[in-house]
Amino acid sequence: MAPPKVPMEFINDVKKRNLTFQTRKQGIIKKANELATLCDVDISMIICADDHQQPEIFSPDADKFNRLVNRYVQNRSIAPEKNRCYGLSDYFNVTKIKMEKELPNAKNNNIEEKFPTWFDFLDNLSEMELRELASAMEAKISCVKNKIESLKKNSGIQPNTVLDEGQRSMASPSVNNSPIMIVMERDEDDPDTVK
Repeated sequence: MAPPKVPMEFINDVKKRNLTFQTRKQGIIKKANELATLCDVDISMIICADDHQQPEIFSPDADKFNRLVNRYVQNRSIAPEKNRCYGLSDYFNVTKIKMEKELPNAKNNNIEEKFPTWFDFLDNLSEMELRELASAMEAKISCVKNKIESLKKNSGIQPNTVLDEGQRSMASPSVNNSPIMIVMERDEDDPDTVK
């Protein structure tokens, strides 16, 4: 039967923490020895305890350790793109780049949720009701265009003139950010027809 999983959290009790550290350190050194023996690879580790002792170096052979460190530094300087050393700053840079790539999609999704391009009630309308709605929308668009033209004439701006931001604020009325609503009257005699 396998031992129960130990929760990965900080051990508050100092004695327990030191005992766990020693046990796990011996375990990782044993695994490193096995890996070096079975796969014929060079392995070195620097183990720093939290009690400010001198760091322990595995493997105990100082020449082997120095050779491995020098080889690592040399390889890293020759071809840094081949030898990845993934530090905390690298993690944050990769995360930042990933988030910057996802940002436009998130903005588009937010805009689509905030300003839907389709209203669900339109699915339930008949063809006749949709045609009447379209003609009502065209009438509203025509009214808005006429209002814009009259405001341009009253403010002394030539029709069909492109306005800069300052002129636009003077010539155009304030816009209400509420969704478009069209009031449609129903015939009292026939509830299915729209006027």
